[in-house]
Amino acid sequence: MAASLEELLQEGLDAADKGNVAGAIVLLDRAVALDPASPAAYFCRASVKGDFGEYEGSIVDFMKALELNPNIPEAHRGIGVAYYKSQQFESAITQYNIAIDKNPEIAYIWGDRGLAKLEIGQYQAAIEDLSEAIRLDANNPISYVNRGRAYNRLTDYQKALTDYNQAILLNPQLGIAHYNRGMTYRLIGEPQPALQDFDAAIKYQPNLAEAYLSRGQLQEQANNFANAFQDYSEALKLNDRLALAYLGRGRLYRQGGDMPAAIADFSAGIDIDANSALLYIQRGQAYAQRTDYAKAMLDFDQAIRLEPELSEAYFQRGLVQSRQGMHQAAVSDFDQVIQLDPNNADAYYNRGLDQEMAGQHQAAIDNYTQTILMAPTFVPAWVNRGNCYLALNRAEVAIADFEQVLKLEPNNALVYANLGRALAANNERPKAKDTLQLAAQLATNQGQTAMRQQILAELKRITG
Repeated sequence: MAASLEELLQEGLDAADKGNVAGAIVLLDRAVALDPASPAAYFCRASVKGDFGEYEGSIVDFMKALELNPNIPEAHRGIGVAYYKSQQFESAITQYNIAIDKNPEIAYIWGDRGLAKLEIGQYQAAIEDLSEAIRLDANNPISYVNRGRAYNRLTDYQKALTDYNQAILLNPQLGIAHYNRGMTYRLIGEPQPALQDFDAAIKYQPNLAEAYLSRGQLQEQANNFANAFQDYSEALKLNDRLALAYLGRGRLYRQGGDMPAAIADFSAGIDIDANSALLYIQRGQAYAQRTDYAKAMLDFDQAIRLEPELSEAYFQRGLVQSRQGMHQAAVSDFDQVIQLDPNNADAYYNRGLDQEMAGQHQAAIDNYTQTILMAPTFVPAWVNRGNCYLALNRAEVAIADFEQVLKLEPNNALVYANLGRALAANNERPKAKDTLQLAAQLATNQGQTAMRQQILAELKRITG
């Protein structure tokens, strides 16, 4: 006996539930053929198509169902979902509006519209829709999760945490709720509860690639590099379109000295997100570490084009220009860093280095002084400032700088040697001789043979 319409529809939906999409569509095609005037037949086929990514076909079938029966708000909702999954959020909202006009008592449609508004940045409107969804159905944890996300975007972190807590109370095994709560804990600077939430998210939803990515970022920040590497790799196994996972893993490859692997990861990330200045900066650093300065410069230039206010791009480009002996160009880049980030001590220090290399000793002294004001225990700034004073025949202040370094590093053979030179320049030859002899002894004790030879040559020079 031939199957009835109801039997075909049920068999089709059952096949879809089991993952047999092709079989489901065959059965639902038969249902449509059996009764072309049945809204239910088109509705069911539209639902299956939408669930399995055939969004255009889903929209066509839902529209046919509405043509046959205009009073099906769930069909407008189905069209809205297909538009939403196709990233057409405004069109989705239009359909949800119609569905709500037809029946304002369906909680999940309010929730769907709130989610679409969240995607286009209408965060307060999203909260209002999701609050209505919660009023109609206070036991749906997903509504709390999505409202928490909207509060998060408005930086109302306490309300976001309250919503995530409620979602987890309703369903303690809801991985996406743990994940979003973990993200909020990260934003408010609480890494330990964030890590616990990411662990729970992965336990309850082991295919959630973003949870591995976020946990990897926390592990990297805590210097747990092996764990971070594993998490980034697992995230990419689950979703090879996560540019941030390539960024994180590439950074670890670079820190470990594997430049080809690092460059491959950064390049893969750029293929996914060509507008990420951070990926270009990291790849540029990897090229620079293997002395491929031309490619490094191209990447830093591109990062600056993408984000002209990103000081790190200028800083890294300045370092590469300096290594190539392009000191004035490097100074210009460090100028830009300081304009964007006036508290960047490294920029003042490196600008000083390039000015010193270019023979601009007073300008270098000014920058080393600013570095020392920001980082009083940063020894290289004291040493280089002392060297610049010595170059300007200001031996007395050079001596003061070298003596300050020796308070910080009392066994620094090189600084004792510099102090000896400064004392000699200040006509304190007996003290210079004693200081250079101490420097030579320290260099010997530390196995610095070449330095010892240089110190002995200096000692011979000043003693005649």
